[in-house]
Amino acid sequence: MQINNLSFTSKINFVDKANFENIVKGEYVGFSENPADINSVRKADDYFTYAVRTCGAGGVHNSKTGQSAGYHSYDCKQMYQNLEYFVDRFFKNVENPDQALLLGGKELSDSPYSMRQFLKLKELLEQRVENVSVIEEHVFPWSESDIYYSGEDDTYTIYSMYRPYTEFRERAVLTPEDLKVAFKKIKIAPSDTLQINGLDVTI
Repeated sequence: MQINNLSFTSKINFVDKANFENIVKGEYVGFSENPADINSVRKADDYFTYAVRTCGAGGVHNSKTGQSAGYHSYDCKQMYQNLEYFVDRFFKNVENPDQALLLGGKELSDSPYSMRQFLKLKELLEQRVENVSVIEEHVFPWSESDIYYSGEDDTYTIYSMYRPYTEFRERAVLTPEDLKVAFKKIKIAPSDTLQINGLDVTI
């Protein structure tokens, strides 16, 4: 990875906690064991969700109409068994989305549905959305991410923290090296741009 020049077409931008908190606004996307929970899928110009750990979260967007919806899928048996229904709710909120973001998942013994639900969610999105960016699997047990989507500039802003096994302090994802250490896989769709603090990152 390398950092390039500033881009005015940013799509996925990692920032520190202070910058995230300064800009976040809009509708809150919650999470629940119930796949029909109205708060777990929210159609809005601006939306945000916190504490994405073992769950999967992100949004879908139609670049022609500007419609967007955020989602947060809680990792549990009930959600896993009804994941198709949960995903159908995206498409009722945003017709024919052509872009999507999926972030999350974590391999933990006490979260048996986390990665299998994440991978199934990825498969369902990729079957129906042309451009899906995937930031897959927090590497460390003490990792989580917050996501904010701004419809004004079509940008997902992400604050992601992690703590390596040998350290006691938390780190924010603020360099390309952090990205490689904090997540197992990163796939950026051709329609999207990956950034750190507004600077393009090329994988």
